[in-house]
Formats: sequence, structure tokens, C-alpha cells
Amino acid sequence: MRGVVWLDKNVTIKKDEGLPEIRISENTTKFLYTNRQGNRSAIRISRVVSETLRLDPKDVRWFVMGDDDTVFVVENVVRILSKYDHNQYYYIGSSSESHIQNIFFSYAMAYGGGGFAISYPLAKELEKIQDRCIQRYPGLYGSDDRIQACMAELGVPLTREPGFHQMEIESPENINAIVVLKRPDNNRWQKAARRDCCKVLPSNNSNLYILVGSCQAGETSEM
Repeated sequence: MRGVVWLDKNVTIKKDEGLPEIRISENTTKFLYTNRQGNRSAIRISRVVSETLRLDPKDVRWFVMGDDDTVFVVENVVRILSKYDHNQYYYIGSSSESHIQNIFFSYAMAYGGGGFAISYPLAKELEKIQDRCIQRYPGLYGSDDRIQACMAELGVPLTREPGFHQMEIESPENINAIVVLKRPDNNRWQKAARRDCCKVLPSNNSNLYILVGSCQAGETSEM
């Protein structure tokens, strides 16, 4: 697994920081952006996959994209993507847990906050048409809906994997570590499908403890 961080301007780094490769995005001022609620940086971010492809990386199967605050558990990402043929066209991610957000945007859109994956052959096709595609949708809000618009033009639907999910955390600057607790459930795959519920446990220190398990009666996701 390799990583590239795309920025809009240079930053000062030290040699021993162990950061991924840092690249500066191309100038996007030629693209029209008309959404009054958004930020035109969405255009730059939406082109990250195409710009990474143009670096001509070798032996690539998947491009996995996330926001600056997205956390990937590498082992889980590898396990999930290994289920799919990377030689086919795959756009893998998940919609928002908020019904309102899905109405505003789309249930067929992978939300960037949770991250999403694009197979190498699909990334090649996206790169060919993306700039023309972006020009057709100046009114869209963010980067992930621009990606989804181009996927729709390519005729590739979203393959849902709930592991690519969003989680809002208040005041993360006060949290040193997030500890996720999950009890094994041997009967999990004999039950009807339902997303797990997360409970924030009481804590007297700066660690955030989250218990993940089967939803109990009356438990819902209210946002």
C-alpha cells in the first residue's frame, strides 16, 4: 500500500516525519463553480484520483480516497477489497447514515468522509472524461458528488460496503485515543441484516471508548 497527500500549496516538513508523498494539485481556476454554500476546493479534491493515476504508479489494483480526517484500518480495507475483481469496474463505498444528507445528495453516492475505493480500470476511464464531466456540473456542492456524477456518466453504480462509514466526534482535540470494543457474535450471519449500533461508554480519562454490537430494541441512529 502506498499513499499520496494532495494539497493546494506547499507545506514545510521534516525528513524524519515519515509522512506519505506530498503533491500539489493542478490549478483548477478554469473550472466553473457556482454553488453558493460550498467551496471551489471541491473541484481540486475531486480530481485527486485522476492526478494520482497520472503519476503512473506501478502494480496498482485500487485507488482508495479519503478526506483529511478519514481513518483507514488497512487490514480491513484489504480484506474488503479482496472480495472483488480489481480488473472490473468497481466504485465501492457507502452512503451517509443521515437520511436528510442522502436526500440532499444521493443514496447512490459514496461519501468521502467515510472513504471510497475505485478499481484501477475504472480510474483509467474516469481520468479520460473527468475534466469534461466536471464542466457539466458547476452547481454541485462537494467532491464526492462530482465523483458520483462522473460514475453515473460512465454507467458504474455504487457497490455498497458499510465498512466505509462516517462517524462524527465532538471536540476531537480533547481525545487522545479511540478504543473500539466489540464482542464476538457467533450467530451474526444467521440473523437478518442490520447495521450495528455504537455506544459511547463513560470514561474518566481522555480516551473515547466505543462499544459496537447488535442494536437493542428502540435503538436508532438519530442525526
